[in-house]
Amino acid sequence: MIKIFSNHEVIKNFSFTDYFDLNGKIIRKAESRETLELNLNNKLFYIKRFYGTSFIQKIWQIIGFKDEVNNAVNEFKAYALLQEIGIETPKLVCFGDDNKFAKRKSFVMAEKILNIAELDSFLVNPKNKTLVKKHEDKIFEEVCSIVSRLNINNIIHKDLYLCHFLIDTKLLKTIGKIKIYLIDYHRLEKISMISNRQKVKEIGDLFFSIKRIKKLSIFKNYLKKDSNLKNLYKKNHIAINNRADKLLKKYLKKYGK
Repeated sequence: MIKIFSNHEVIKNFSFTDYFDLNGKIIRKAESRETLELNLNNKLFYIKRFYGTSFIQKIWQIIGFKDEVNNAVNEFKAYALLQEIGIETPKLVCFGDDNKFAKRKSFVMAEKILNIAELDSFLVNPKNKTLVKKHEDKIFEEVCSIVSRLNINNIIHKDLYLCHFLIDTKLLKTIGKIKIYLIDYHRLEKISMISNRQKVKEIGDLFFSIKRIKKLSIFKNYLKKDSNLKNLYKKNHIAINNRADKLLKKYLKKYGK
């Protein structure tokens, strides 16, 4: 069964094949998915294409041993969840799903946001030294707000690294406004109750990515001002820091910096 959703005039009357076979510049490629940048009628988009899982993987998913996240359906649902709780993401304009057993193909398409930077790179770029010094506190306050909203709403991102927070550099430079987008949420999940193990992984991953750029002490100051995150950290601080240290050690061994 094929499902298609589109809310953009430029691409409103395309078929599933039209969407899925669009050509563009490959930005990221993995075994079963790829992300491309497209220019349609002088409008820039990103399309993420997902290719079907193997027959064995499909069986594991059916019997519950493996989550099915290798399709655009989860990202489409995750987008709606994030909109509900007021977390900014690139605007999704199109979604399609051709759900064939073990041969599933699907995609999501979003508008490209201009004048943005991955937050970890932005914070350590020497060119941004003055801007960072002036706005760093508010930036980390907003990151804490996003993480807290996820946690309060029983949502886990599963890839909660600082590079998946994008900051609008134009708004920051022109009017000093902090606007941060959350991306790469195709594995995001809302569950009835998040276990301590999942919380430790989620916050530990974030701690690692902030510690890597030597900003963790500043971030902790704002984390402790949020009552929800403060209590979470108080209960799990040893395990969270241990995970962050373990990931950092592994990262330094591989990349050396």
